[in-house]
Amino acid sequence: KLGCTVEVRVIDKLDVVEKWRKAMGLCWKEVAYLGNEDSDAECLKKASMSAVPADACPAAQKAASYICRSNGGRGAVREFAEHILLLMEKVNSAGKNLG
Repeated sequence: KLGCTVEVRVIDKLDVVEKWRKAMGLCWKEVAYLGNEDSDAECLKKASMSAVPADACPAAQKAASYICRSNGGRGAVREFAEHILLLMEKVNSAGKNLG
């Protein structure tokens, strides 16, 4: 009902995200990515906004720009969404203050 696309048992996550990104006409600056495994590291590095749950593996934590306080399955997706919204509010406020 949400219109989300899901891929399971993906070996090369970067390849899948590249295909989605190109199909949607997005650049990496417009991509947000949340992952928790070694296989997510390349996508986490490329996305302009990336996050991992608190219990993500060390390689994913190192690659991400934000580490959630919440563990996977315990609110990390919501926390990352709220983090993005907060950043967007800050950018919008800064733009208004410049004008």
